[in-house]
Amino acid sequence: MYGLSGAARILLAAERFDMRKSIDGLCAVVRNEWKENLFAGALFVFVSKRGDRVKILSWDNGGFVVVYKRLERGRFRVPVFHDGALGAQLDSMQ
Repeated sequence: MYGLSGAARILLAAERFDMRKSIDGLCAVVRNEWKENLFAGALFVFVSKRGDRVKILSWDNGGFVVVYKRLERGRFRVPVFHDGALGAQLDSMQ
């Protein structure tokens, strides 16, 4: 899927998301709530409310890319977040 270097910045949302959000909706969350630069090359990861789906938003030369994955069985494992946390930064191995 993605060939990630060890320097890749990956930000995982603490809040579970409605997977109906489009690229524009996800960009609005990153820009307005997280106050992050959309064009810096980071991967922004959003997990569904049920935990069986994930969307990854990134900027690629000239446009946004969204990768969507749905598990047929099981759930994605996400870390426990402290109250008020917007998310967590992950490394490429996580």
